[in-house]
Amino acid sequence: MHPVLLFGINSPREAFKNDEIHRRKPGSLHHLAFKAESNEEVDKLFLKIKEIGATIVEEPKFFPQHGENYYALFFKDLEGIKYEIVHEKRA
Repeated sequence: MHPVLLFGINSPREAFKNDEIHRRKPGSLHHLAFKAESNEEVDKLFLKIKEIGATIVEEPKFFPQHGENYYALFFKDLEGIKYEIVHEKRA
C-alpha cells in the first residue's frame, strides 16, 4: 500500500454534474481494479474502506469463477464507481 497515493475521478464539465454513474452505460467504466501484495493486505484495506463509508459490494473472499486463488474485495465510492482490490497467488 502506498502511503501518499491518492487519485480522484470526476468530470469537469458542468453539463454532466448531475449525471448518475452507471457502469453498464455504453462508454462507461465498468470497474477499476488494484492489485494487492497479499490476501492480508486486501483484508486490511477492507477495514479502512469500510471505515470511510464506502458501499461494500462483496467483502473479501475467494472468487473461484475468476481463478482458483483469486481473492478480492469489491466496493463503490460515494459517486457509485465500482472498485476492486485483488490478490491472486500465482503458482
